[in-house]
Amino acid sequence: MKAEVNPTYINLTVGMGTWPTTVRGLLGNPNNDVTKLEAADGTVFSVPLSFNDLYNVYGESWRATPTDTLLNACSGQAVGNPSRWFFVNDLPTDIRAQAQAVCTKTEIDKAWLNNCTLDVAVLGDQAAQVYIGATPPVLDGNPRIGTPAAPQRTSVK
Repeated sequence: MKAEVNPTYINLTVGMGTWPTTVRGLLGNPNNDVTKLEAADGTVFSVPLSFNDLYNVYGESWRATPTDTLLNACSGQAVGNPSRWFFVNDLPTDIRAQAQAVCTKTEIDKAWLNNCTLDVAVLGDQAAQVYIGATPPVLDGNPRIGTPAAPQRTSVK
């Protein structure tokens, strides 16, 4: 685990060891299958998830209670889910272009360009540094247009 602490945010990188490593929880995939996510109650989802399943079912199943969270010392922090998907193309054109230029100049793998652009637009130019030398993702589970096709959901209790 690597943490970069800044005045307004913490940039955290978490690794689970050498793949394949059996991991259960928010960062784990059932049976090491990158096309699946498992909620805390054992419900298994196929990737990509619908917006509702991602935030209101899967995400909520792993949400820490206010008394259990490490952030309880931070007062005034909003808790909740977004109301819709937000992708790099949702950024204002000028901000997207500036952020993308930072990422392109940083010479990251093209597979990370949209992620990097969004992070730089929100967090600042230094956010591009975490993508330098990063291995391309095995699977991009983000839907690109609207809501993905009805995902499969099975119970594994």
